[in-house]
Amino acid sequence: MPLLDCERAGSVMHAVGDPQKLGSVQDELRPVMLPRHTHAVGLGCLGTLTLPPFFYKPLSDDALFASFATVIEAVGSDKLRLYLYHIPQMTGVPITLGVIERLLKAYPNSIAGLKDSSGNWDNTASVIAAFPQIESYSASESLLVKNIEALDKCKKILLAEGYNVADLPRVIQYNKRDLPDIFPIDILREQLNPSGYPDVEASAINHVGITESLEAIAQQIMDKLAQSKQQAPKGRDHGNSNILPY
Repeated sequence: MPLLDCERAGSVMHAVGDPQKLGSVQDELRPVMLPRHTHAVGLGCLGTLTLPPFFYKPLSDDALFASFATVIEAVGSDKLRLYLYHIPQMTGVPITLGVIERLLKAYPNSIAGLKDSSGNWDNTASVIAAFPQIESYSASESLLVKNIEALDKCKKILLAEGYNVADLPRVIQYNKRDLPDIFPIDILREQLNPSGYPDVEASAINHVGITESLEAIAQQIMDKLAQSKQQAPKGRDHGNSNILPY
């Protein structure tokens, strides 16, 4: 949640109701990042999407490794799962294969994946080939076919893990709609969202569509929780007690 201070970001995570469905997007400021990471871990979030520091450039691989290492060690929890955010055209700080390799060797249980928003499929493919143990995501409409293939693989993985994909809360966000030469929305919906899940056009850099996306997924989660409570079996009669055993 790069647009929210720590207190408001925590409030959003609490309001969602089931934080395990929500990844917390962090910004590059370490004094802000550390309490957000700690808060996300405390709520049981499955992962945090984390930018590199980019106020002072150029940044060496040693400095970049030390920055992520500082966060991991300061949080000090084996439940922390970092998703590294590689978007060098915005930050000016690439997350190189060498940095990823060092982080995985030092903190194999803390590095969960990489979001590659560089628009360079060769880089994404290199990460996938070098580090198959982590999750890799590309984020460019120019890679639409590749993203469709990746989405299909994701569905297969979820099915293999025993999840009913159709029952999972889901919102499709079409980001970077401010860029030139983008696909029309009807093509994106046809290719990426044939089932008609809620979707939002967004431009993160212009603060467009971010709140709407969070609200949409939060509403789905709350609806799902309410439905689960309604379907839960009723407890036995415990006298005057209004508490149902679970």
